[in-house]
Amino acid sequence: MKKLLIISILFGYLISYSQVLKVDKLNFKIDLRSRGEYWNTFLKSDSGTQRYFFILSRARVFAEFSRKSISMQFAFQGLKALFLPESAVDGAGKVYFDNNKERAPDKFSILLLNLSGKLGNFYFKLGRVSIEDGAEVFHGEQKFDMLKKTRISERLVGSWDWTNAGRRYDGLICGYNGKKFNANLFAARVLGGGIDFKNTGKWLDISIAGASLTFSIPGSDLRIFDIFYQDERDEVLKKLNLSEKIKLHTLGLSAIKLFDHDNSQIDIVGYTAFQFGNFGQFTQRAYAFIGEFGYQIKSTSSPWLRFGIAYASGDENKLDNTRKTFFNLTPTNHKWYGNLDMFSFSNLLNLYIQFMINYKFLNLNSEFHIFKLANGNDDWIAGSGAFNNSSLGYSALAVSPGRTDLGKEFDFVSTFKFLKNILFEIGYSYFWGSDVVKNVFVRKPNKNWLYFQFMFQFL
Repeated sequence: MKKLLIISILFGYLISYSQVLKVDKLNFKIDLRSRGEYWNTFLKSDSGTQRYFFILSRARVFAEFSRKSISMQFAFQGLKALFLPESAVDGAGKVYFDNNKERAPDKFSILLLNLSGKLGNFYFKLGRVSIEDGAEVFHGEQKFDMLKKTRISERLVGSWDWTNAGRRYDGLICGYNGKKFNANLFAARVLGGGIDFKNTGKWLDISIAGASLTFSIPGSDLRIFDIFYQDERDEVLKKLNLSEKIKLHTLGLSAIKLFDHDNSQIDIVGYTAFQFGNFGQFTQRAYAFIGEFGYQIKSTSSPWLRFGIAYASGDENKLDNTRKTFFNLTPTNHKWYGNLDMFSFSNLLNLYIQFMINYKFLNLNSEFHIFKLANGNDDWIAGSGAFNNSSLGYSALAVSPGRTDLGKEFDFVSTFKFLKNILFEIGYSYFWGSDVVKNVFVRKPNKNWLYFQFMFQFL
């Protein structure tokens, strides 16, 4: 109650302040989300909870004040979970409970607090911000911008908003937006959150910075980027037996191209990255690439079929001084490698097919994934990056050397739009474990998951 009172007073102050300054625009938004999840998970033995249900709820309130070319943005969020399982053997419920140690944790926190402005083609944003690499600039073309948002952005640095708390950053974003190119820079401290309620909004001992140059012509987009990541969390380094900091550069290139063909449209998405630096006392040399092909018919329901491959290198020899496992930084992995969130973009080969239909108030999305380890001598790695100062943010599970087949996953999501600001979503996923998974979860190598989600926005 004390935190809620403080936030309410601050909100009142901001409104009063905006009246004194006679701002040009004063915008408010309330964003509510509640999700129920049922899990039927893997099983190693007869002990532990295999089936369980829990609820995640989140309320966010946004305010933006603008005067001339200067804007101030403020947002806070209230988080609540119910019925988290105490003895789950696997799945999201186990991860939430293990990191919060409560069945019904809650938290109020400041989500955003920043000042932004424009001077001609130059722009900046300073304070608590959301950083989504790959989404530095959009072009106003619906299909093209959707591809950037859903197939490129947040591969390495993201807001992780699928989780209840999400992830934000304290720092600076600035750049220049020209007619045919965009230059963008950011430097920030990573904040806690995601699955960890109590550490939401707290500074982590992780610094991240990036630069990108995006060239755009109608129907095409080419982006060159470099992201620097430095992790100096003492507890994490100690757990990993690292005597030095993690200091990595990820240099990469992404591209999107659209082709119109009669009453259909073809899209090609490409992405490649090379990683170098030091992972503690080890020399980092790793790489990753993604290739996608899409075909969409221009009709009322706009059916869209996509094929893709995503590859992130693994390490064939973990005993030498060179580490070849691609490190995923702080992404939003729920968007990419199966809705069950069992894989990160590290030591992974993912072949996938996606089919989507968008018809008025109904969106349908189905995906089928084949997962393999990129290298059978390396670990099975899961996670979506740092969320507190005591965990790397990724779990590495040792597997039998030489085995690479992880399994197959089917995902289905349907989204219903009621009125203008109400969405209801229901999703189902099923995973069939193969050699690697069967060798770990000997009692039950399959997993399924059902969720329903209600979202409401008041503008």
